[in-house]
Amino acid sequence: MTLPIALTLSIAVVAVAAFVSGRFRLETVAIGLLLALLFLFVTVEMPDARAQPGMVFAGFANTGLITLMALLIVARGLTETGALSRVADVINRMARHHRWVAFVFLLLVAALTSSLINNTPIVLIFIPILILVASDRLPPSRTLIPLSYASILGGMTTLVGSSTNLIAAGVAVDLGLPPFDFFAFTIPGLVVAGAGLVYVAAVLPWLLPKLKSEAVTPVESRQFVTELEVRSDAPAVGEASVGGMFPSLQEMTVFSVRRGLDTYLSPFDDVVLQAGDVLVVALARTRFPAILGSLGGVFRTARIRAENEANFYAEAVVTVDSPFTQTPPMTPETFRRRTGCTILGLRRTRLTNRRVRPLEVPLQSGDMLLVEGTQSAVGELRRSGIVVPTEWRQSQLPPVKFRWRAAGIFLGTVLAASSGLVPVVVAAVAGAFSMIASGTLSVGRALGAIDGRVALPVAAMLGLSGAMQMSGAAQWVADGAVRAMEMFGFGPAAMMSALFLVTAITTDMLTNNAAALLYMPIAIGIAQILGVDPFPFAVTVIFGANMSFSTPIGYQTNLLVMGPAGYRGRHYLRSGPPLTLICWGTFTLFVPWYYGIA
Repeated sequence: MTLPIALTLSIAVVAVAAFVSGRFRLETVAIGLLLALLFLFVTVEMPDARAQPGMVFAGFANTGLITLMALLIVARGLTETGALSRVADVINRMARHHRWVAFVFLLLVAALTSSLINNTPIVLIFIPILILVASDRLPPSRTLIPLSYASILGGMTTLVGSSTNLIAAGVAVDLGLPPFDFFAFTIPGLVVAGAGLVYVAAVLPWLLPKLKSEAVTPVESRQFVTELEVRSDAPAVGEASVGGMFPSLQEMTVFSVRRGLDTYLSPFDDVVLQAGDVLVVALARTRFPAILGSLGGVFRTARIRAENEANFYAEAVVTVDSPFTQTPPMTPETFRRRTGCTILGLRRTRLTNRRVRPLEVPLQSGDMLLVEGTQSAVGELRRSGIVVPTEWRQSQLPPVKFRWRAAGIFLGTVLAASSGLVPVVVAAVAGAFSMIASGTLSVGRALGAIDGRVALPVAAMLGLSGAMQMSGAAQWVADGAVRAMEMFGFGPAAMMSALFLVTAITTDMLTNNAAALLYMPIAIGIAQILGVDPFPFAVTVIFGANMSFSTPIGYQTNLLVMGPAGYRGRHYLRSGPPLTLICWGTFTLFVPWYYGIA
């Protein structure tokens, strides 16, 4: 092992550990990785004479990353204008008479649409439908994980189906493969995804338990934990507890009363309420306006009001890559200063410490928030990506003409890319430009769709992928993998199978994009050593990196369905590995044969 190889692999191991640990912001790790690679290229002579320090930043010009950013703008225009609401209406009408048929049809629609645009808005659109048509035999806890999995499986069938496909294909092209067309791996993708969808639709709902979920109750009845400060003129002042509770506060569940440094926990014994007491309570959403008006909330002086713009409520979920979940974790007060919206209540799967003040605890991924703000502030929050809305008022949807305009631009982009008339990157950039030039999206809203928390880590991993190639580290790992497999008499087909499984396991621990970028140069190196076409090995990495099923943080759609259905991590561990094994088995039996790999 040479010095460049040793240093490159050391940087890769440290970077992967930092990404996996969750202790650092993704952007911080990405910048540190770029700095380490730059230092490596400046101080160490690389075996490849083409290696230059500027190549560390070549990832920012990668066609796959550019295509991804452009398609995110197209998808933002499509979803913000409500262009997909017609599809949701059709499924909703079907469900009134045939729930099971509607459920299967919805999964197929989710998989199909996810092959064309980002699947996160698809899942957000379909979650309320599955909740609405829930029944005793088909509760949300049996349908929402299948929805997430179906969207992930659909995304692996076309080049633009997921960010992983685009980024990995871009790296493969940089490593010498010809450009991927729109349907480059659609046939094997359909076979693998089809086998997975059979399990998702016919088996998985019965493996998942019936869980009690607030999602099946009306939105207005959902309970949120909040804090109320008793004002001096409140009727409850001077009221003593009776039978462990306060008679005038029966419409809420009081968990604790905080008075200075003292905290009284329920059931209350001879506690008399005083002005300034802070109550930690669970309160139905519909009661928030009246209660906050009578008792006053902790943030009553900080609540945002506008002269000519009424406030309203909205629910949102904190995403896994939200800046509010990074180190140091941010509080609701920071949220208010950053967004102009106030967090009135919190719903978290586990908030068992009754001494904790819910509006002071750091936010976590998966938290459901009840947010208050002006329409402009909540609209900006929706576009920011800081949190993902689970429901928004119909009045926020743009005019119908914009829906048809957005749908036309989207279809034109897909047709141009799929027909092969122009490269996919040209079609994507043209579609993004059309969304802005036509007035469907403002420049600010379009730029808001480009998430630096995705772009920066991907660009950094692209730099690492290039360093592994230039230093010879990828070839060194590939040589070792081939020698190990040949010791057991395994051929190229077995190598593809093993590569798929290793990538699939890594993607649940790391991220799908990072796993693809880590293994792509190794996969192509293995193919070159074996003397076979490297394209099937590139497809192997793409498929394996899409297997994000076994953890709630493996993919954002897994996290989005966690709160509404009441899932725990163990439910993903129960349902995800069998799906990965099914896809792995189908891949092993079909894909090497399809590409003529023995």
